[in-house]
Amino acid sequence: MSRIPKEEQNDYWNNYAKRHLLDKVIAHTRYMTEDEANAIDWTTRPLALIMEDGSYIFPSMDDEGNDGGAFAGEFVENELVGKKITFVGYMTEEESRNTRYNHRPIIMLLDDGGWIYPCRDGERNDGGAMFGTSANGEELTFPVI
Repeated sequence: MSRIPKEEQNDYWNNYAKRHLLDKVIAHTRYMTEDEANAIDWTTRPLALIMEDGSYIFPSMDDEGNDGGAFAGEFVENELVGKKITFVGYMTEEESRNTRYNHRPIIMLLDDGGWIYPCRDGERNDGGAMFGTSANGEELTFPVI
């Protein structure tokens, strides 16, 4: 893929995220297995969200996939199953400044009013990226912008 001009990144990645995440329903959650983490040289095993269509996503600390990240937001981990993603968009520049983040992660709103986004670590030190696989096997990347 060619490099996306900075002024077009927001629209491009918002549309990409909507295409792959909007209206998905979380079928179950699980932590990445030790074998899965070892296969990509990660020391952490983040929570993965598996959707009803078989696609799944998991947080990464950064766009390069240097290690697992964490999910943050307003949600109850054991109550994510059955929730539908009703809105997908990247954190605005203002929201990023208010959280003192250098990077803008994707935010997913859920049908129960909760919201979830990837961050670098469990202490929410900065916005994180997400990776995953679509129902048809396409590798998915949701970078920070």
